[in-house]
Amino acid sequence: MCAGSTQRGRSEHIRLHSIPRGLLKLAIARLLRDNEMSGMDIMDTLEQQSGGAWRPSPGSIYPLLSQMEELGWIEAVAREGRTKTYRLTDLGRQTLSAYRVHQRMFRSKAKMLPRIWGLILDPRDQVSLYRDALVTLIDCVGSLTDELRARDRERLVRYLRTARERIDEILKRLESGVDVEVD
Repeated sequence: MCAGSTQRGRSEHIRLHSIPRGLLKLAIARLLRDNEMSGMDIMDTLEQQSGGAWRPSPGSIYPLLSQMEELGWIEAVAREGRTKTYRLTDLGRQTLSAYRVHQRMFRSKAKMLPRIWGLILDPRDQVSLYRDALVTLIDCVGSLTDELRARDRERLVRYLRTARERIDEILKRLESGVDVEVD
């Protein structure tokens, strides 16, 4: 049976999320760590930070805000009409810190995504996806350079030099017409 149909022949919609819901909850907590914000402020900020590529819907944000409030991660600090302004609680700060400990797990899952897309997409579409991801990655890393501590800056320089060497190897193979295999 192909995706998009059911055994009865009716259309079945495949729902893809822009980011996993657990990560959206962490993104909200991270935003509220330093600023008091409303749901609309959160949506606007995430849209701005993604360069306009993604804006979470109210149907994603407001249920998460309610859930986070029930969990004690956030609290409403002001109400103007139907608009609530939230801040991160001490419990929310502790929870956010605890998630930072699990960064290695998040990184390993993030590394899986291109491989999963590789199973779904044709090679031409994979190239487009990876090209776009590379451009986005370069833009994101470039925007961080002014905010890094010296130690992190040195580490990033080492990683970028290694990446440049690998990219140079791939370019040489592409330009020579030799098939390229990437780890």
